[in-house]
Amino acid sequence: MTDTGLINYIREEMEQQGVTWKKEQELFSMLIPNEEWKQYKTSWSNWKNMRVHDLTKSPHIRLAIQKTLFFDSNIWGASTLLQKEAVQKGVYKAFVKTEQSLPDWTSIIPKFQLNIEQKILLECISPLGAKEAKKQLLENVQFFERIFSNQAFLLELLNSMYAKGDYDFLVEYVFPNLLSHQRSNVNVKTMEAHALGSLKKPRYMESVKLLESIEPSSDKKIIDLKTSMLSNLRRYYAKEPLSLKELTDGMSVILNMYHELFVYEEAYHYYPAINLVYVLQVLNALSHEQHEVSAKEVYQKAKGSMEQEKNSNNVSAVYYASVTELEFLLLLGEKNITRKMGFMLETQRPSVVLVDRTKRQMVEFVAMVERVGADLPELVGEFKKVIELLEDYGKNRK
Repeated sequence: MTDTGLINYIREEMEQQGVTWKKEQELFSMLIPNEEWKQYKTSWSNWKNMRVHDLTKSPHIRLAIQKTLFFDSNIWGASTLLQKEAVQKGVYKAFVKTEQSLPDWTSIIPKFQLNIEQKILLECISPLGAKEAKKQLLENVQFFERIFSNQAFLLELLNSMYAKGDYDFLVEYVFPNLLSHQRSNVNVKTMEAHALGSLKKPRYMESVKLLESIEPSSDKKIIDLKTSMLSNLRRYYAKEPLSLKELTDGMSVILNMYHELFVYEEAYHYYPAINLVYVLQVLNALSHEQHEVSAKEVYQKAKGSMEQEKNSNNVSAVYYASVTELEFLLLLGEKNITRKMGFMLETQRPSVVLVDRTKRQMVEFVAMVERVGADLPELVGEFKKVIELLEDYGKNRK
């Protein structure tokens, strides 16, 4: 991440761990306690909105932040995964943890950096598609050896190939070669779990158990992890040779669990909400009776979380919130969603990887409707139009 990107991630992590502030001045003083707010008010706004990318002209600001969060200066230029890990630990230690901690010995542990060849290779594959990148990478198998000196390269490569959506490559070549201390990192575990559930031949239950092993650090992360676990379970059962009754009974249980996550601590987040409504529409069509949970009510309660994330500085969060709102409207029977989806794609220009995740959700929904014989012909027709639009978008961006 850039310097200002890291500062914004610090802000997000503080929110996730329940740290609160009323005004920007208060947040500034928490992170940079010995500087005058008036002098940096305009700069702080520029950093928040990422109008600048680095703080090379303000090294004392970087120093103040790293002192507050107890991380080394090399974190500013480290990989995204290492940055996230340092920030998560630093926020917890600085603003959440109250008991006395043991001495920090990380400064005496040797650190392994990228060598010149590894840097050049990563730069070469950066603009390439997954297929071309994989070809170049496999010509340098020495960098995949499971040793300390390759760990920085593998972590950087993990971010790159994850962004390209090549999950099979990651599961075969990257995760197995990360050393135990790297593979147990929460961010790495989360990425591996998503990769396992997104393979050409998905390993859903492995994904579920890996997610289950993660200790959430906030209510938001509890909701995210449990929702992801449920979604993998839903996909697992959908592919199992179950009878219609077994499948619908299982879906009813999953529906109730999605609902419990949706109302947990009255968070009303759209992530469990949209999954809930997908399942709800199928069950309602099968029973020809309306479930006690109302899709419209869920949508209304989830609106706040979507609006909040649409105003985020995180590009992926903006996309997910925007596309989820359109998915809600589609599921609720609104027409012309294809046109609205096309406008959103043209405006935001999201990565093909993000769009493919949305398409996968929709394809799974259509497959489920058709498998159980739910009476939703108009809705399935609208979904197929949107799926075709997403496929065309992916082809035109490649």
